[in-house]
Amino acid sequence: MKLINSNFETVILQPTPENNNTSSEQILGTWYDTWAFKRTVTITKDGDNYYMKEVYSDGSSQTITLGVKIVGGETRLFDIVNAYGDYMVIKSDGSLAFYDNQGFIYEIKP
Repeated sequence: MKLINSNFETVILQPTPENNNTSSEQILGTWYDTWAFKRTVTITKDGDNYYMKEVYSDGSSQTITLGVKIVGGETRLFDIVNAYGDYMVIKSDGSLAFYDNQGFIYEIKP
């Protein structure tokens, strides 16, 4: 997995026996967002559940449980607590795109 550290350097994380778990968790992607916030966003899937972990430049973080809707064959992910019509789509090129009821907002590259 690649992350961007606070010095804007790419860091490659390698699995090790002590942090390699046996759950069904899959990392769907990691993105560094400089558009709205300086944060690293990682979306994972564990069974039928989706999660988004946000790590901000000040070191604070939060993990959000995501809901899923399939609309026209597109998988839309949204915050189940604060979903005001906003949703995300992981695009075929690996980008994470953000939308609201009015359409496209922005996207971040992997």
